[in-house]
Amino acid sequence: MQRNHTHILRSLAAVLFVGLLSLDWLGERIPTLSAFTLAMFGTHTAAPSADPLDRKAERMQQRLTRHFGRSPSLASLRAALRERQKFFATLLTATFSVDGHSAIDVPEPWTVSLQQHPLWLTFDLTGNTASFVIDAQRVREDIATFGIPGVARPVHGSILGFTEDGKVLRATTDGVTPASGLMYDSDGVALLLAHALSTGTSSPLSIPLRYEEGRMSFAQEPVQGSLVLLSSGRSNYAGSPWGREKNIEKAVREHLNNILIPPGATFSFNATLGGPVTQSRGWYEALGIFENGDELRPTPGGGLCQTSTTVYRAILAGGFPVLQRRSHSLYVGYYKKYGVGLDATIFPGSQDLVFTNDTSSYLLMQAATEGKDAIVNIYGVPDGRHVALEGPYFAATVPDDLLVHGRKLREKEIAWIQHIVRPDGEEQENVILSSYKKGIPNQVLVEQQTAEKNV
Repeated sequence: MQRNHTHILRSLAAVLFVGLLSLDWLGERIPTLSAFTLAMFGTHTAAPSADPLDRKAERMQQRLTRHFGRSPSLASLRAALRERQKFFATLLTATFSVDGHSAIDVPEPWTVSLQQHPLWLTFDLTGNTASFVIDAQRVREDIATFGIPGVARPVHGSILGFTEDGKVLRATTDGVTPASGLMYDSDGVALLLAHALSTGTSSPLSIPLRYEEGRMSFAQEPVQGSLVLLSSGRSNYAGSPWGREKNIEKAVREHLNNILIPPGATFSFNATLGGPVTQSRGWYEALGIFENGDELRPTPGGGLCQTSTTVYRAILAGGFPVLQRRSHSLYVGYYKKYGVGLDATIFPGSQDLVFTNDTSSYLLMQAATEGKDAIVNIYGVPDGRHVALEGPYFAATVPDDLLVHGRKLREKEIAWIQHIVRPDGEEQENVILSSYKKGIPNQVLVEQQTAEKNV
């Protein structure tokens, strides 16, 4: 019982004096607040000391005596206040190292001080001794709750269920977009900081970080485990007319997002549209390519090829087998950024984009817009394959040993090489060819040659 009583007194003293010292700190800067503090907690008649630290110690002694009937000596209180000043003057610098991933940026060094975290310091009253101590539990709670500034932790989402929409399987998710990030041992970091602050070390601290991919997990069947990002596709539609923008955003948000592809199944872009592309179904008119592939005219859904191109780039980056794909008959400037020559046209009823999920698990396709970029991410279970794209190559820049159908690349063509290395070491090389009836603007080749020189 006595132990509990002492613990309560110490806790009350800690709360009271953190508050009183905060008022004193403000009172030194705001005279009226200092007067308010004296009115609330009384004044003393002794001759004031010339040392501000002595005056604070005297006020602390009076308040302790008034509220608890006892107080440590002035010498003990002065020592505690000097200790507090040292704590608040301490600056720690923490540097980071990232384990397991070389592509992610290492965060900038972290400067830590009690000026930023005053509640990490608590007042301890034990018998006739007063002191300020670092509260390791508070440090731990802050790190666990708020994290480390500049260090983004991974974000994970869940697949709650799925429904069949014609020939398409659509997932219902919790709305969280997965994001890769950096993990760390919160308890270990808290102990490291608490010890460094308590001892007043000036040596830089080192905090190890571990790269972790964002993932999507099934809340129920059909599969256990998590899906991680396998590949991404991106294209830019800046400068598009209003109707074209709306068609792109509609396709991304309503038709391509959260599509599940079972293992061994095929994905059809046209199937995701769920029916004819007409104005009555919410599509706007924008320019499309017609007739012999050299005529532009308004049509409902104009711009849909921006999204099929984005999907195609994600398919290529994932190394999935492409069953149907055709490039545009005319060179389209919207597809230059992020992969000139890597485009895929579609037209319901005549041209589709189709690929196979050749992995042993489900694939989840998520689509979104970011500014004027369309983005398609494909999540799944890694099977150990590695994919790299080499290019673009033009007739003027193609290597002598790169042949297409046994011939050299022509003036109106762009080529890429897709390299796939299987887990068993088998290597596969695919030549990706795009041909444009009216040729490629000379400016595109000039820009590419300039970019290569600057690498």
